Amino acid sequence: MPDPLDVIKNVFELEMSREFNDSSVSGGLAKFSAFLNKSEVKTTLGEKNAEILNSFLKSYPDLNRNDREKSISDVLRWLGDPSEPLSLTFLSINETSKSVSQEKQKKYQDPALFASVKSIRGIGERNIKIFNKLGIERVIDLLRYYPRRYQDYSNLKTIDQVAYGDELSIIGSISQDVFIRESRSGKLRIVETAIGDGTGTLRLNWFNKPFLKNQLKIGMPIVVSGKIDSYLGRLVMTSPEWEPLESDQLHTNRIVPIYPLTAGISQRQLRNIIGHNLSIWIRRLKEYLSESILNEENLIPISEAIKQIHFPEAVGELNQAQKRFAFE
Repeated sequence: MPDPLDVIKNVFELEMSREFNDSSVSGGLAKFSAFLNKSEVKTTLGEKNAEILNSFLKSYPDLNRNDREKSISDVLRWLGDPSEPLSLTFLSINETSKSVSQEKQKKYQDPALFASVKSIRGIGERNIKIFNKLGIERVIDLLRYYPRRYQDYSNLKTIDQVAYGDELSIIGSISQDVFIRESRSGKLRIVETAIGDGTGTLRLNWFNKPFLKNQLKIGMPIVVSGKIDSYLGRLVMTSPEWEPLESDQLHTNRIVPIYPLTAGISQRQLRNIIGHNLSIWIRRLKEYLSESILNEENLIPISEAIKQIHFPEAVGELNQAQKRFAFE
């Protein structure tokens, strides 16, 4: 078989040339994990490096463009000297926080924080299995179940205000039928539609995601986030992140958390459960970093960090919370 390092290099360089739009592998870059799971490939990469790359590929659809670019750059640099351990920018706060010993935490924290999550208001016996699938088994797991990204409604524009190169969020409704066409090479299936907001329309397209045809319907209110490109002289947002628009997103938080989900629960339900219980439980959290460390590293207290990581009041507060957990 070809050198696995060359194969990985070629795939990631192709993804880079395609502006990190998850089209370098048919069905998305996550499908490439099948190659990494081959025993001979694992041997070449090393077990730990293969594990990190696999985690990256599985997370790739949920990463924003900046994290995709930084992480692929990390991989390509590592391929230049694979004798060094692989380290990726993408590793989420959910992963870095695991380095804080749970046993050590128990010595300092209120035992109630380690009770079953079914004691949380809004969970109970009815949907405990759903939360367990998300890895949320105890109260503290819910507090530490961080968003994978955010919708920043402070960075909104109407469609008539957007320009080439803008990275932003837009609110509107699907204004055209959703259809699928093939690229000239026949290797890509492109989903196309448009969003309108009363000031104009903007074309949207996604690569190799035909299932979107069944999810997006004319008149459906959505919010899309991404970079404005140009195609044949028209502005277009390519492979944007999107979700159905819920009224509470605009009125309760300017920066809205987006969580990893599983079947049986929606963003609104999870936000409501966390939002209704957060203030109750963060009062029980005790600070376990010394005052000198907090001062020297300019870190915010744990209770404030948990609050701001879930429902940040502004970008600055979110950055402070992320800094705290990255330090951990």
